[in-house]
Amino acid sequence: MKTLKIYLLAGLTCLLSSCLDTQLYNEIAVDDFFNTESDARAYLNGVYGGFRDRSARNYIPAGEYAYQMLNEIAADGLIFGPGAQSGKGSQYEMAEWGVDFYVTSSLWNDLYLAIVRANIGIDNLGKVETNDTKLIEQFVAEARVARAWFYADLTYLYGDVPFITDSKFDITSKPKRESKDKIIEFCISEILPSIEKLPESYPAEDYGRFTKSAAQAKLCKMYLEAKMWKECADMANEIINNSPHKLVSDWGKLWGVENEKNIETIFSIPCLPPRYQHSAYAAHFHPADFLIEGGGSIGWDYYRCTWDFYNTFDPADKRRADMLTSYISVEKDANGQNIRKEIGHGGGEGPIPNKFPLDPAHIGWTEGTDVVLIRLADIILARAESLNELNGPNQESIDLINQIRTRAFGNETHNLKLADYGTKEALRAAILQERGWELYLEGYRRLDLIRHGVYIDAMKKKGSTFVSNSQLLLPIPTSEINLNPNLTQNDY
Repeated sequence: MKTLKIYLLAGLTCLLSSCLDTQLYNEIAVDDFFNTESDARAYLNGVYGGFRDRSARNYIPAGEYAYQMLNEIAADGLIFGPGAQSGKGSQYEMAEWGVDFYVTSSLWNDLYLAIVRANIGIDNLGKVETNDTKLIEQFVAEARVARAWFYADLTYLYGDVPFITDSKFDITSKPKRESKDKIIEFCISEILPSIEKLPESYPAEDYGRFTKSAAQAKLCKMYLEAKMWKECADMANEIINNSPHKLVSDWGKLWGVENEKNIETIFSIPCLPPRYQHSAYAAHFHPADFLIEGGGSIGWDYYRCTWDFYNTFDPADKRRADMLTSYISVEKDANGQNIRKEIGHGGGEGPIPNKFPLDPAHIGWTEGTDVVLIRLADIILARAESLNELNGPNQESIDLINQIRTRAFGNETHNLKLADYGTKEALRAAILQERGWELYLEGYRRLDLIRHGVYIDAMKKKGSTFVSNSQLLLPIPTSEINLNPNLTQNDY
């Protein structure tokens, strides 16, 4: 029952001023739980569960990983396919949501739930009785990195938000919004000292926890979003040159269950069958009649690539090959041969995003493909962008981009040349485009477009007639504002 009480505490406090039972809060004996190393490990697993909770409650049409998919569907390269539920598609894919859109509300709740879990861990993990003090310091560092990660993502979505770092915070105090800049400053200050307390790697049974490189990578991404160009460039350089991570030479060897734990992946959400430890991420992109290796399929056809985005790829780019304009169906013709179905270019739904292969052993709800959150290619492009912002067009930025392009094309014939980029603006646009191709469906496109100041134009080109500066931030749930008069709504 100790575990259950901790869980109830986290759930009851996740909404800050809403749905709170202070009597139950006061009755929960947190100190009774954090006694042994086993307790600490169990609770830390719950903290990592925040990466799943922030997404898994939003099934249709959000897709299972709502945070990642919001940053893709509400951007320029993705639309809903025929398998998605009708009625909410335009709100989502055209960034035309209002203040009560269920996806934006759920993300607020899920991220705060994750933060509360981390707060409890940070305040209590150090109480565990053990001779291995360094291990406990590591556990606390992991919880601090997790909290910083969740808070950063929360501010990217909502801007200024209530900021709570104490597990015994007075939940009836109705907190005001703290500035995004101060929260990000705090997150940076939490990660920096935690890095050296984290290991370079883990044994197989602990796969999915924060390594030193994972903390550095998230910090690098925070610097990027904050436009702290020198800090971003320096941290990226540290990861590129001194971490165990290297680019996988073959683009096709990055994805699928057989390629999990590759040397390029810095941090991912481990996913294992059965349901509730699954990912089901890949299944959202494939049609129900999509033939997979071994026969059969159970795809849902929720998402399609836009034709406009598809057309930006060079035909020789291996990354375009992941956008299928035809596929082998499980359906058979009169001769018993599987039928190839064509997707008409420019007509109807767009190409099928085939970047994440289905797990042939566990498909649908039991999909076991890990969800990659950060990999080295992202960090390489972050350094290229930062150096351009610091110095203008430079050979190192070009060389970094060309590392990505050489792999994408299989040769150097499509590499960029410095002489072709005479201004910072020209190279900036090329980097943004490269990030779009390389990191497609990995959960960063909307943030990239906003950071580059082109989000509104990109969404108008996609067809949105509603998008404006108000869509740069999500609305705070009305239920939260009604219960907390100190909360103010974003510009909606």
